[in-house]
Amino acid sequence: MGCSSSQLPEAPDAVGPARTLLTSPSKEKIVTEDEKKALEGALNHRRLQIWVLRAELLRSFESFGKMDPFVVVEHVTSSGHVWEFARTRTDWGGHMKPNFNHLCRSLEVDGDDVIRFRLLEKNFGDLGKPTFCGEASVPVRVLLRSDVQSSAEQVEPCKLKLLRNDEETGVLIVQVGLEEQSTEAAFTRSSAKKFEMPTRVPGRSSLWALTLKEAPIGSSRQCWIGKDLNRAHPEVAFYEEALQEALQEVLQKEAVRTPYAKEFIGPSMSAPAGWCAV
Repeated sequence: MGCSSSQLPEAPDAVGPARTLLTSPSKEKIVTEDEKKALEGALNHRRLQIWVLRAELLRSFESFGKMDPFVVVEHVTSSGHVWEFARTRTDWGGHMKPNFNHLCRSLEVDGDDVIRFRLLEKNFGDLGKPTFCGEASVPVRVLLRSDVQSSAEQVEPCKLKLLRNDEETGVLIVQVGLEEQSTEAAFTRSSAKKFEMPTRVPGRSSLWALTLKEAPIGSSRQCWIGKDLNRAHPEVAFYEEALQEALQEVLQKEAVRTPYAKEFIGPSMSAPAGWCAV
């Protein structure tokens, strides 16, 4: 769900010793002010990247036969909003040592946001209600461990302790970093924080509705994007070209600075931003 697992190297079986992440606040590494500023600065320009590798469970949750586990990954914002942004494939018969090898979509986060990993296993295929096997919730700044340079594929794996109530049920092995700078033609990005969440499809419309929290004077707070996002690239390129032309016109007429002009115009021509925000 919103993730890609193609064109990835094989999940490393052992890349040095996988470190265990302590999620107890009392055991978290003390972050200096310089490290905190570096992290926040990096998160303003690069998005979080999570690679869910595999799990090691301590017991079976099936009465008989082998388990079919999968992982749901949720983003918990500092305001308390929770949304599922990733779901791995099901490792049919993976039982107590399932492999997922799943690289999630890049995610815009703050350092104090929390990523929650929930491991479940299917019952009777997709017919029964999945069994909850355990979860781990870790703040972004703890997951990154002050590393603001490496991507998820470059860092060493870490083990997240899975808990079901007070019972330790196993570990989930992941790699977490920041997305690499794209070498493709760049589009103007607009922060998802400028839009109300969640997005919605009004009535029977085939369009997604995006609502700006604040809109420039004279502009509507409503923005629309098409449903078929797989074919959206040509339209995004069209709106990016229109945005750049409008920007140049403002620069010529008003002689304002480029960063200010982009910030002012971007939301009012937010088709490109819309795809980034969904």
